[in-house]
Amino acid sequence: MTLITLALPWPLMVPIFVLSLTALMAVSGQVHYFLAEQRSVELWCRRTVLRYAWLHAGVLTLIIMAPTDGLTRLLWTFFCLFVFRMSLTDRLSGWLPSDFTWSCLLAGILVAVMQSQGLVNLAVATALVCASALLRSVGSWYAGQEVIGLGDVWLTGALGAWLGWMPALQALLAGTGGFVLWQLAGRQSHGGPLGPWLCWGGQLLMLQMLYQPLLTW
Repeated sequence: MTLITLALPWPLMVPIFVLSLTALMAVSGQVHYFLAEQRSVELWCRRTVLRYAWLHAGVLTLIIMAPTDGLTRLLWTFFCLFVFRMSLTDRLSGWLPSDFTWSCLLAGILVAVMQSQGLVNLAVATALVCASALLRSVGSWYAGQEVIGLGDVWLTGALGAWLGWMPALQALLAGTGGFVLWQLAGRQSHGGPLGPWLCWGGQLLMLQMLYQPLLTW
C-alpha cells in the first residue's frame, strides 16, 4: 500500500487540472512559433499536442497538490513547463533547440543557488554534460552516424541542475530504459526522439522527491 498526503483538498484537482491545461496550451504556442521559424509548420500535430498537454497537466496537478511548501511547488511547476516545451518540440520535430535546453539548464542552476546547492548541482550538470558529450562522440564514431543529439547532451545537464546527482542518474536510467523498451516493442528500424523519454524520467523522479511515498506491506 502507498501512503501519500496532499497539500490541498482533493476536489480542487479538477479546477487545478483545467488551469494547468490552459497554461500548457499557451506554452505550446512557443513550440508552434519555433516550427514556424524553421519553416516546418507541417510537423505540428494537434492530436500529439493535446495528448502531451493532458499528460503534463496531470503532472502539474500533482505538483500543485504535493505536501510541501508553496515555493517548492512553484519552482517545480516551472520545471514541468520547461520540460513540456522541450519534450513536445522533440516529439514533433526531433529537434531540441539550444534556447530551450539552455534556459532550462540556467533556471535549474539558479534554483539550486536559491536552495544553497548551486556549486553541487553545477558540478553535477557539468559532469553529466561532459559524460553525455563523450558518449555522443564515441557512439557516433562507432556507429558512423549520430546516436545522441546535441540537444540531448544539454538536456542531461539540465536534469542534473534541477534534480541533483542521484535523482538525475535515476531519471536518465529510467528515461533511457523506457526509450529502449519502446524501440524493442515497436521493432523500430531507425532511431527516435530520446528527449521526451529523458523528460518523463526527470518528472517521475521529481514526483518521487515531492511525495516521498511511504511503502508499507
